[in-house]
Amino acid sequence: MDLANPYVAKLKKVIKLNKKTENLENIQSKIASLSRVINSIALQNSFQRESITTKKVMAAALDVHDPCILHAIEKVDVQNVTNTIKTLDLLANQSMDTITELH
Repeated sequence: MDLANPYVAKLKKVIKLNKKTENLENIQSKIASLSRVINSIALQNSFQRESITTKKVMAAALDVHDPCILHAIEKVDVQNVTNTIKTLDLLANQSMDTITELH
């Protein structure tokens, strides 16, 4: 390679920027993991002190302003939705031959 070639110099700069970007992505990934661990520890401590309830956490995660609304969710309704999703997933993963055989 001709080191005096301006394209080689540009290529070196791009490679250097790519390495910096990879390093930043790696750092971001590690910080995100650390953040999840710290949040989990804080949440566990709150549960142990009983300063927060599971319903309040669920309400915050679902952006529901009144945790009492969650009392209306029936376990049976949730199981029905879960079963429907599993059935749809199974159907989506079936081969066309199997689906044709069922008809």
